[in-house]
Amino acid sequence: MVADDFSFNPCRRNIFDVFPIDKSQTDLKAINEKRRNAREQWQYGQLVARDGAKLTLSEAELNAFESLLLDPVERLKAEQFVHQAHRFSQDEELAACLQQLKNQTDLLPELLADLQAAILARLSRFLPPLAPPRLPDDLPWPAPPEPLDLLLEPLEAVILRDE
Repeated sequence: MVADDFSFNPCRRNIFDVFPIDKSQTDLKAINEKRRNAREQWQYGQLVARDGAKLTLSEAELNAFESLLLDPVERLKAEQFVHQAHRFSQDEELAACLQQLKNQTDLLPELLADLQAAILARLSRFLPPLAPPRLPDDLPWPAPPEPLDLLLEPLEAVILRDE
């Protein structure tokens, strides 16, 4: 894997796609089991990434991924490219906070009402009045147009005028 090779996207094809292990997995026995399973799947052409995309690797690429997996520093570098969702259900501190929130009453509407009143009081001096002022109707009506005399032109004059 060359650093200047822009046809290779390390985010879409990495050691955690080839060897389906968790980033937190460090047990060598479990890692070797996943390596063996990945090699067997590769021989049958059934190597599938985490997102379901089929991976086509050469043996040299597979060997390079294995060496990255076994080298701790290179594995840490590879972990930086991989997104892994945090399992919030297993976080004890977060679960304790959620339990405390369940026991409390909902204070959000009261806080928002107070905040809305405070913001409206501050901004009301900068805002124009809500209703436009009413103007008195002091302008006179315009004068009606004067009648025009009807003038009929001969047909020849009309044709010559239009040309």
